Amino acid sequence: MFKFTISMVCMAALLAGSGGCGQRADRSDAGTTLVVWAHEGQPAEKAALQSVIEAFNRSQTSVAARLEFKQEQGYGDRVNAAAMAGQLPDILEVDGPYTAHFADLGVLQPLNEILPPGLTNDFLPTILQQGSYQDKLYTLGAFDSTVALFYDRARLAACGITPPQSVQAAWTWDEFMAALAKISEQYPDLLPLETFMTWGGEWLTYAFLPVVWSNGGRVLAPDGRQAEGYLNGPATVAALRAWQQLFQRGYADPDATPGMFQHGQAAMALGVFNRWPIFRDAELDFGMSPYPGLQSSASPSGSWCWGVTARCRDTAAAAELLQWLLDPRQGLEPLCRANGGVPSRAAALALMPDYQETRGLFVEQLRLTGRARPATPRYGTVTTEVSRALDDIARGADVQQTLDGAARRIDAVLRDAGG
Repeated sequence: MFKFTISMVCMAALLAGSGGCGQRADRSDAGTTLVVWAHEGQPAEKAALQSVIEAFNRSQTSVAARLEFKQEQGYGDRVNAAAMAGQLPDILEVDGPYTAHFADLGVLQPLNEILPPGLTNDFLPTILQQGSYQDKLYTLGAFDSTVALFYDRARLAACGITPPQSVQAAWTWDEFMAALAKISEQYPDLLPLETFMTWGGEWLTYAFLPVVWSNGGRVLAPDGRQAEGYLNGPATVAALRAWQQLFQRGYADPDATPGMFQHGQAAMALGVFNRWPIFRDAELDFGMSPYPGLQSSASPSGSWCWGVTARCRDTAAAAELLQWLLDPRQGLEPLCRANGGVPSRAAALALMPDYQETRGLFVEQLRLTGRARPATPRYGTVTTEVSRALDDIARGADVQQTLDGAARRIDAVLRDAGG
């Protein structure tokens, strides 16, 4: 497999006229300046991160952080181009499932060798799973995410439905389908379940792989080198046939305009964590239930996270900044209050009792059933094929044939890349 090395990046930098290696982590008598790249998220999140960085700069005089926001669309391509040109920053925000991609390219350096021992002890296991590749930790996130089953209290009560409140009592798929059938019968003009299918792309992979996992299915072999027999294997096929019934029975609509639950046109919604403040602000009387499963319980996880690039010369300074960004009070609390993300550390949750009281289900679900998306350097190919297959299956395509084709195309890329 082709990998970037530091020498290759240096050569690319020279060819690009960028001034050669070592231009980041600039040192002067005043200390070290670290360049930080972050995705340009929602305005409140952007403002919170700016405040966190400004507070770090005020807290000491030996390290200065310079924050640069990059548009979320095409962010990964910008990182790849910067690596080729030798123009990477020192600290890099990474979309969680692409950790393996950037680690494999040599863009990131392991955090195990930079951060003090014990720092990760109170992080959510999903954060550590997401940030690890080949037994090394490359990224850590300030917040995590998940998907829960939101429901209209009054409408479900009118149907005689009592949704489970704990992960241990999560609905089986049969129980879930029975509840949807009751809703459909009681409210024939109401969409029983909103799934946000028209968001497409990564949302489909992220939101619906738990159905596959809950039936013992997988996308790739444990070593990540093969999709054949896994993505199109019996457990995955059976899981997605069960999932397809949501659409074939009219309980969900792949073309529904997002916002139906919010506007009272759907009784339930499989929604991401940041729907909670939207539903609250809409003054809905709603509750939350854990993600239903087939043979077991599973739920999604993953979000943006921080890494140190291989081009960073002053790793001690980078470690200092990273610890600030991941500090429960200095970094996590302001960011999670701004974007509604699930705090990644127990110590941060202790500072946010209001979060635990209103959204404790998110935390419980991540701790007990959360799983990261497949850790593979070819994640871009995997998610493209999986999301396309899910969209086709929701629209009635044959499950086995659709997954057979997706597995073949993924394996062709894996073979060309050497695994």
